[in-house]
Amino acid sequence: MKKPELMAPAGDWIMLLTVVKNGADAVYFGTDQLNMRAKAKNFQIEKLPEIVEYCRSNNVKTYLTAGFCLYS
Repeated sequence: MKKPELMAPAGDWIMLLTVVKNGADAVYFGTDQLNMRAKAKNFQIEKLPEIVEYCRSNNVKTYLTAGFCLYS
């Protein structure tokens, strides 16, 4: 039987370090400009390469969540 993937949210560096340290197989996160949760703490888009590199070095997959809101 294939082991299920443990995916955890990471809204900032503290959360990212915590979920990676505690065994997450994957993380998902948003950025300050591409996230529907505007009031939530989010990563700055400029930090994406650093986030991905940290996760890759720990064998953790990364997923960038993006949301767009259209008003008529």
